[in-house]
Amino acid sequence: MADSFDLSIFLPNRVLLTTRAQRLGADAENGRFVVRPNHIDFVTALVPSILYYQEPAATHYVAIDRGMLVKRENEVRVSVLQAIQSDDLEHLDHVIEKEFRALDERQKQTQTALTRLEVSFMRGMMDIGRASREF
Repeated sequence: MADSFDLSIFLPNRVLLTTRAQRLGADAENGRFVVRPNHIDFVTALVPSILYYQEPAATHYVAIDRGMLVKRENEVRVSVLQAIQSDDLEHLDHVIEKEFRALDERQKQTQTALTRLEVSFMRGMMDIGRASREF
């Protein structure tokens, strides 16, 4: 029976960390969960939060943006857009609130603006079509 698992955290442009962990805690869309070595295999979407993992000597923390976690056999892989490691929980909490959630809000605003632009473009095309039929 294994007492640890391989943990890897990936960013779009690099590997943030690779280690052996005895436990991992994270937040999914449906709530907080903990992974231990013989946990069932699963995949879940992660929300902006503070992920923690325990090594034999210490517990470490990582502020993460949205991402995915895959647990398969004796390996856990986490892929996120952004992540910041720190043992200062107040700093990480600030990162989650101010940076990652603000980024989500900007992404929503951008999506709304793009949708409005698409609707405006389609209306313009319809107006051109009507105008060309009138001639």
